[in-house]
Amino acid sequence: MIQQSITFQNHPFKEVVRIDFLHDFDKDFEIIMSSVHKKVSAYPVIFQDDALSYLEKYNILNESFNRNPMFLLLPFWLQKPFGLEDETCRSMSEGFMYLWLHILIQDAVMDISPGEYKANLLPLSNLFFTEFIEQFRLIFKEDSVFWAYFKEYLVEWAESVIWEQKDSGQKKVYSKHDLILVARKAAPLKVLSAGACLLGGKSASIDTLSEIIDRIVLTFQMMDDISDWKEDHAVGNCTYFISQVMDNRGIADFWSLNETHVNAAKHFGGVLYKLFEIAEDNRIFIQSEAQDYPYLLAYHESLYEDFRKIVVRSKKSNYMRGGLVYLLKDKQS
Repeated sequence: MIQQSITFQNHPFKEVVRIDFLHDFDKDFEIIMSSVHKKVSAYPVIFQDDALSYLEKYNILNESFNRNPMFLLLPFWLQKPFGLEDETCRSMSEGFMYLWLHILIQDAVMDISPGEYKANLLPLSNLFFTEFIEQFRLIFKEDSVFWAYFKEYLVEWAESVIWEQKDSGQKKVYSKHDLILVARKAAPLKVLSAGACLLGGKSASIDTLSEIIDRIVLTFQMMDDISDWKEDHAVGNCTYFISQVMDNRGIADFWSLNETHVNAAKHFGGVLYKLFEIAEDNRIFIQSEAQDYPYLLAYHESLYEDFRKIVVRSKKSNYMRGGLVYLLKDKQS
C-alpha cells in the first residue's frame, strides 16, 4: 500500500505543509474517469472488457491502488508551479492516461510468458493511442515544440525496453548509463512535465524536471524489482536487483537463481543497501532541485521512507535470525 501523504515542517518549505499526493485531486480524477468511461463505452463491444479492466488497475479511487500515481496525477502536481488551469490539467491527465494504457499493452505483449497470447490487445492499444493524439492536439498545435519532446521521450522509452529485452535469460552487468535506461522505461511521463513547462512559459525548467522524474522513477523501480523479482526472473528479465543477487551469491547461470539465493543476498549479503544507496543519492538531488515542486518532493520522500523501512526491517530480521554470525559480518563490512 502506498504511503499517500506526508507532512513537511520547515524544510524544504518555510511552513508546515501536509500533502496527500494520492487523493488531493480526487474530484478532478472522478471527472476524468467519467470522461474516459464514456469514450471507452463507445468502443466496439469486443474491446470493452479489456479496456475497462486496464482502467480499473489504474484507478486511484480504488482502495487497493498501489501503483505509481505520477502517470495519473503529474499535471495536477505541477499545476501551481506552472500556473495551469484546472481544465488543462484534467485534459492532459486524461490524454496521457490513454498514452500510458497504450504503452502498458506494448509492454505486456513484449513480456509474455511461454504459452501466453496477448496480441489481441494490440488493436485496443491503437485505439488508446489515437485518443491520446486527439486529446493533445487540442492542447498543443501541430507546429509546437511539444511534439519534438514527445518524439524524444518515446525514443527514450523504446531504447529502454529494447535494452531490457536484450540478452534475455542472461546475467547483465549494469553501468551508470544502464540505470538511466532503467528509469527511462517511464520516459513518456516527461511528455507531461515538458508540456507543463511549455504551457507555463518556463521551457528552461524542462531538463531539470526531466532528471527529477527519472530519479523518482528509478527509486520506484528499485523497490519494484525487489518485490517482483520472481515475475522478472520467470520472463528472463535480469533486473539490477537480480544482477546484484547473482554477483553476491557467485551465480553465473541466470536460470539457476532461486529464492534461497535471493533471501541470503537480501538479508545477509548487503544487496538491499546497494539499492538503497541509489535511492539516497536520488533523494539528495531531489531535495536540492525539486523545492518548487512539493508534490514530486513529497512523493519521492514517501518512496524513500518506504524503502528505508524495508532496509530497517531486514536488518532487524538479520539480527534475530543470524545472531552472532551476522553481527560479526556486519562489523567486518
